Amino acid sequence: MFAMMYLTNSVLATACATGRKTWTKETEISRVLFRLMICIVCLLDLVFGNPTVCPTANCACLVTSSNMWIINCRDRHLSQVPNFTEVETSFYEMTFSSSAMVTSACSWCNNITHLAPNSFRGVRVTRIDLTKNYISNISDSAFDGVESEVKELLLEGDGVHAFNRRAIDRLSQLTLLHLENFHIPHIGPEINFAMLPELKQLVLKRTGSASVDERTFAFSRLERLHLVQLPMTTFPVVPLSVIKSLRQLEISQTQISRLQTDSFVNLKQLTNLILSHNHLRFLDSGAFNELEDTLENLDLSGNRLENIEELSLRNWSRLQSLQLSLNKITFSPGDFLGMPVLKHLHLDHCNIKVVSSTLLQGLSLLYHLDMSQNRILEIEPMAFDHTPMLSDLILHYQQQFILQEHHLQSSVRAINLSSDSIGRNHLSLTNLDLEYNVLNETQLWSFVGKLTNLESLKLSKTNIASIPNYVFINHHRLVSLDLSRNQIFNIDSADFCGLQFSLSSLDLSYNSMTTIQECIFQNFSRLQSLSLHGNNWMCDCQITWLIHWIQTRLNHVPFSCHDTDVVCKAPSTLLNRSLCDVDPGQLECHADYKQPSCHSCDFTFIKNGTSLVPETSQLFSSKLSYSEYDSLVTENMTSLNNETFDRSASKIFHVDIYLTIVSVLLILSFELVSNSIELC
Repeated sequence: MFAMMYLTNSVLATACATGRKTWTKETEISRVLFRLMICIVCLLDLVFGNPTVCPTANCACLVTSSNMWIINCRDRHLSQVPNFTEVETSFYEMTFSSSAMVTSACSWCNNITHLAPNSFRGVRVTRIDLTKNYISNISDSAFDGVESEVKELLLEGDGVHAFNRRAIDRLSQLTLLHLENFHIPHIGPEINFAMLPELKQLVLKRTGSASVDERTFAFSRLERLHLVQLPMTTFPVVPLSVIKSLRQLEISQTQISRLQTDSFVNLKQLTNLILSHNHLRFLDSGAFNELEDTLENLDLSGNRLENIEELSLRNWSRLQSLQLSLNKITFSPGDFLGMPVLKHLHLDHCNIKVVSSTLLQGLSLLYHLDMSQNRILEIEPMAFDHTPMLSDLILHYQQQFILQEHHLQSSVRAINLSSDSIGRNHLSLTNLDLEYNVLNETQLWSFVGKLTNLESLKLSKTNIASIPNYVFINHHRLVSLDLSRNQIFNIDSADFCGLQFSLSSLDLSYNSMTTIQECIFQNFSRLQSLSLHGNNWMCDCQITWLIHWIQTRLNHVPFSCHDTDVVCKAPSTLLNRSLCDVDPGQLECHADYKQPSCHSCDFTFIKNGTSLVPETSQLFSSKLSYSEYDSLVTENMTSLNNETFDRSASKIFHVDIYLTIVSVLLILSFELVSNSIELC
């Protein structure tokens, strides 16, 4: 940009130096335009340009999507912090971490073990990340020169040496401190909070800390405290009680087995509490005193709880998210009556066998429910009648079956899925996940047929053998449908009637299909992803259309012929040939072959306006009138068009703006030179 500006200026000067005309009013206008161009060029340089100098040649200086500069020293095989050249540019982050999960066997990872005096002098940076290194020694003056700059500091030790607290005593602007894998057996005077008045977030992870001194947090103004993977056996009630500003508390992966009465006394601003993956088995009466009116998110997953009586006896006026996953809880009717604003509930891995009609009482605002990986055998009628706002229902992988060579054993008992289970929720549910279950097909399709506002339906590995004609006739919002890993051997156009204007992703992989009718996808203008691999394709004239369809839509519909096993299984002359590599001229049929007829997806109507569909008018109770159908189709087409436009616009916005400004600058430059030559 500056080169263009300089060139324009040079041309202008040369033109004027050789001219004979005096400066006029037009010349003054040209000068103003030239100054305007300089301003625009400078602005472009700030937004799109690079800093004049990167403070070290050992790392890369990059800009994030939010226009914040970082010094990226990841994976540089560094054994020490490099030297820095002082520059004016301010950087948000300098990172020496690693992209590898395990760095011990990583040849390209950094292994910085020592922070020498003045390690970061000369660089203006807000955040320094030294995690995934194994620091054994930190000089008292390691951070000299950046005391007023650094606000976030992340350090990881070698698991043997202690943390040198004196190194951070002068970091007066520090707001976040993350200490991992240092040897701190007792959390006490290692951190002098009086010297760190701005510290708001503290993370102590894998520091071997078994206890906390009562006076540790006496002078802190912490808002977020994380104690993770520590060998603590007792909940630190007294040390925590003095942090009255605390809003988020995480104590996870410890050996704490009990929450005693008044465990959170004085923590009246606490909104997020994470107590996951401990050994919690007992919640004493009054354990959550003073939290009922403030707590919004509670995570008790991965513990050893057998009941939630202490939770159910309270009125949680603000609790919106509750995670009880990975506990062996015996639930009782009314356990959730005291949680009237709960929106997210996780009950996966809880050994639930029956979803009773009383389990979810009181959850009138529940939006997301995860009950996956339980042992559910029955869902009682009206089980979800108490959750009229339920949008996401996850019920996959009920562990009452054994997988054997991609098929379910026939002796396994199917889930009793009552068509009345969903109750009033047939209009609110948008995402349903029933993957990896044994289901009664009649019950399943009756259940699904009522859920006319579904946007995502996952039925992979559910032992489905067929799809009823017109079962999706009223599902005009369905975008994603997964029917993979079943026993479907045949589909026709009537199976997907109703999805022409909405379906974007369809997965039919790993079924028993040998062919597919031409008319099935003729009007599916929104289809973006189609998976057909893992079937026993008979490559004859019946799929000639499919090869042409693939070839004409490869730029529109991802169809990875060569990355998956979309191959011919018959005849023998084409065995294991990729469907994309087959010449249509090689596809033959018997002389008596007749093209199958296609089912019509058109509606017929009776006087009262109710739509009737051939063979299924009595099968499902929820049918749309003509006006409702027309409205839904129009609404979906508008919505999808808007979504497509938004995605495209988001990708080209910056490029479009950039090119537009550059074009304007070039026009101005040439116009300016032309006018100046005339005026000179």
